[in-house]
Amino acid sequence: MEEYEENCCHFLKGKNTALIYVDEEGTLEIPFVKDVKPFKNPCLNPEGLKELGSFEARVLAVKAGNHNGKMIERVIEELSRLDIKIDAFVLTEEDASLIKKYYRS
Repeated sequence: MEEYEENCCHFLKGKNTALIYVDEEGTLEIPFVKDVKPFKNPCLNPEGLKELGSFEARVLAVKAGNHNGKMIERVIEELSRLDIKIDAFVLTEEDASLIKKYYRS
């Protein structure tokens, strides 16, 4: 968790940030970032698309184990089409075994 907090601080501290959920909207908190506005999946809820361009940073929240690769691709393509870049990805609802597999500890 220490790496996550350090990375959030480095990339997002002091920036107004859009938190874009690929799956259902959650209650993710991003350390060191006070001004965070959540957005639903822009492919399914396009009403927030124009507003996303006004943020200093954008984070894509992806639910662990949801087999949602195609939806992630669709969201990235839609945002790219509008010249909106993603600054970070955050894995949500992960469990310790998944993290251990990733880091092979």
